[in-house]
Amino acid sequence: MLLGLHAGDGWVSDEWGLALARNDRTMLREVVSLCRNVLGVEPFISQKVDYSVSIRSGQPQVKAFFIHYGFPRGKKARIVRVPRAILETEDIGVVRSFLKGLFSADGCFSHRRRQASCVLSVSSLDLRDGFINLSAKIGFNFHAYSYTHTYGHNKVPLNLAYLGRKSEVFRWMTEVGSMKDSHIAKFHEWEKLLS
Repeated sequence: MLLGLHAGDGWVSDEWGLALARNDRTMLREVVSLCRNVLGVEPFISQKVDYSVSIRSGQPQVKAFFIHYGFPRGKKARIVRVPRAILETEDIGVVRSFLKGLFSADGCFSHRRRQASCVLSVSSLDLRDGFINLSAKIGFNFHAYSYTHTYGHNKVPLNLAYLGRKSEVFRWMTEVGSMKDSHIAKFHEWEKLLS
């Protein structure tokens, strides 16, 4: 799960860090617990002016952990990919955990009345395609799209993985899901509309 979160919203420089939305309080507690139990560190937490929270550690073993799995130092948005160890694993629990972490970081669950969708939106084509391949391992058929913003300052192409069939979206949210508080709240709203 930590590797999936890092693929989406993490960085390695002189320290390791992960950015979360300030409102995702339950997710923040879960990530801090993962840092303690998986990385063996007590992370430093700071609130930023853009209403995000940074979870950070400068411990050498933490940086080494992510570098060992193939994540680069410095900017990674366009070049990040699913680690080979995750792509090659036969452990479905590992696959689900990575997907949940990445979807929590870069995914979006939304609904309109009884219809809903799950969308992953990333700059890296390799990361999007790796996400789709991993999802297929557990029976999900995400569709691939790419587009470039035609307005604003950001002209970077976005690569999307889209799931829109109601039964599959429901299965995704119950079998894989998300750590993100807003995704969970929206899913519960949708569940009520379906019942």
